[in-house]
Amino acid sequence: MKKLLTILICILSLSTYAQKDTITDNFAKTDEVLSEVVKKAVVLAEKTGNFIIEQAPDVLQEFYNWKIVSYIMGILLSIIMFLTGRYAPYLWLDKNDDYDDKYFGRSAYDTLPSWIIFGIFTGVSLIIFCINLYSLIFILTAPKLFLIEYFLN
Repeated sequence: MKKLLTILICILSLSTYAQKDTITDNFAKTDEVLSEVVKKAVVLAEKTGNFIIEQAPDVLQEFYNWKIVSYIMGILLSIIMFLTGRYAPYLWLDKNDDYDDKYFGRSAYDTLPSWIIFGIFTGVSLIIFCINLYSLIFILTAPKLFLIEYFLN
């Protein structure tokens, strides 16, 4: 970081020299100003580095907490989706036993749409549940590996 900042300042100063006709008296002033700028940049880089080193554990802890909560929310979403697919057909099915077709104890002339909705919602919610459960177990058992994989992706 320090080297990069120093190189950028040098390039900026060289491009400034290339664009203007300078007198040799101004070189001494420019060198003094540049040395002050470089000193301030180095001090700022050191302070920034120290701040990052001090705050890194807290940032990692917040990152892990956020990921854990988001995976738990995904699991809850999948459970809600499953229950929605299971109980939504009750809106149009009867409790009467007038028909032979059954959907979890309810009857209707044609229960095929109810079973299709149930199957789609169950499949999607099962996929979401498995993905989030896998990720939650992964982050809880191997947080360092999770962090490495997260930054590699």
